[in-house]
Amino acid sequence: MPEYALDEWRAIMRGERPQPSDDYIVIAFPDDELRTAYLSQVSSWPEMEVRAILRNMLGGSSRLSILDQIHLQVLKAKGPSRSYPNAPNERHFSEYEGRAILAAAGRSSEPVWQGISWVLDLLPDSPRDALNAVSAYFMAHFKVLSDWREAGLSDAIALIRHRYITQGRTERERKIELLRSLDPRDLEFLIADLYRAMGYAVRVTPRQKDGGKDIEAERGNEKIYIECKNWEQKVDVNTVRSFGFVVMDKNVTSGVLVSVSGFTERGPETAEKLVTESSVRHRMVLLDGHRTVQQLNEYLGAGWHLRADHIIALQKRNG
Repeated sequence: MPEYALDEWRAIMRGERPQPSDDYIVIAFPDDELRTAYLSQVSSWPEMEVRAILRNMLGGSSRLSILDQIHLQVLKAKGPSRSYPNAPNERHFSEYEGRAILAAAGRSSEPVWQGISWVLDLLPDSPRDALNAVSAYFMAHFKVLSDWREAGLSDAIALIRHRYITQGRTERERKIELLRSLDPRDLEFLIADLYRAMGYAVRVTPRQKDGGKDIEAERGNEKIYIECKNWEQKVDVNTVRSFGFVVMDKNVTSGVLVSVSGFTERGPETAEKLVTESSVRHRMVLLDGHRTVQQLNEYLGAGWHLRADHIIALQKRNG
């Protein structure tokens, strides 16, 4: 079996060195050790390198493989297995199976496997949509994917999540500092745009007349109150409790308290402990700076910090 070293694997994935053998793994992380090493430093790798690796993991269009030919033998023996919900007795082939059958019969030049590398066009601005696309592709084909193709798609999901959403601590801290630099009112408009991107209709309440909340967010039967705190100090349990009273009194679905500096961790009762009590469980969400940055990355794109002023201005105009 090939031996893998992180620097060599990276150079091969960038195309700077030839693949040493046919069994050298380039469509997924070859082992757990290399995966951990790569993802632990993911914020420091060049963007073009990350995209090259994702391109290999996602895979391009391809023709009939040996695995497909084996699957066709099963289809020949058993016939189509899928049925429509409103016509359970009418069996049919999946789109993939139809392409494979035509290719095996020499009646089509269309690729059997439709590529999914177009997901790269969603990055870095729409990582949540990219994750949804890869997950949907995986769900559609997991029964007929080879083990390494499954591993490649799973690794692509992990790489997208770590690179563009969770990121490294240093990168998150840099973005938290940007949040701290915002005027408290501007933070409210930025968080409002976050929830807009999550599919909510949002309204930033007038200054000094918020009734205990800064933002109202609604989606279907769900209504959320959101309070934003951009204080130098951490938010204490009394502030969380007061906001909890507002949420309970107005009987909204839930309350979200955003505190860029985080929440106090010492004392007989902490904010985190309070929101796990039965009276407010499932009704309160606490977002510190790190969690807020991850959600902003996920729904506004990893480069939201470069567009923050523009996002805020648009939200002020539209809200």
